[in-house]
Amino acid sequence: MPSSLPVHHQPSLIALPGGEFLRGSADDDEWGFADERPRHRVALSAFRMAAVPVTRNWYRQVTGNWFSDWGNSDGQLPATHLSWSEAVAFCNRLSRQEGLTACYRRRFPWRLVRVPGAGGYRLPSEAEWEYAARAGSEGRYWYGDDPAALGQYAWYADNAGQRLQAVAGRAANPWGLYDLVGNVWEWCEDWWQPYPPGPRTDPVERRRSEARVVRGGAYGSAARDLRPAARNGYPPATTSRRVGFRVVRGGA
Repeated sequence: MPSSLPVHHQPSLIALPGGEFLRGSADDDEWGFADERPRHRVALSAFRMAAVPVTRNWYRQVTGNWFSDWGNSDGQLPATHLSWSEAVAFCNRLSRQEGLTACYRRRFPWRLVRVPGAGGYRLPSEAEWEYAARAGSEGRYWYGDDPAALGQYAWYADNAGQRLQAVAGRAANPWGLYDLVGNVWEWCEDWWQPYPPGPRTDPVERRRSEARVVRGGAYGSAARDLRPAARNGYPPATTSRRVGFRVVRGGA
């Protein structure tokens, strides 16, 4: 389905209700990896998520930057070649432009931390991302277990021609979110760590590791990597054509 999003305007935020879901893969799912287990119940507060990843046009509109790596490409392509810190800096700048309290501050030259109670834009937590991608489902994908229908919703190895695609070129998931799987991996706020056992409420993994979480798979990924439960991580300084991000805000 072709994109109907305005090229030079901020995409809409989709209000997602708070609720509970099972995070991770079931023990009997042969497609699941060890780092997706143990499956556990997570309770989340309501939040709002951008309908699409941050585009190159939107990034330029907010920051004034257009990177040489992007060339003269379509401004509706996802903004890529951005590190975790650059994604966070975009969130802070957008927040300040809209008169909101920025969600991140620099505690040390090398460390950014979340500001408690700040109402601005931020990256989704890993749990928020999976909750949004599942859209109320518990299967491999939000529509069921069979990857045969994945091409309706995602750009990936089987249909993307090994290149980035303009956002919103495939159908949205049931909650109105485009490109949540496929096209680009998306930075999450969390450091990558194994899942702890037991239920959790509004979790964000703050124990430092070598990688920040990315979710969703990219244009060159296999169907297995596009499952909502699938996890990956990159060092936070990574800049890649395969990695982008989207923004969220707290509250209903």
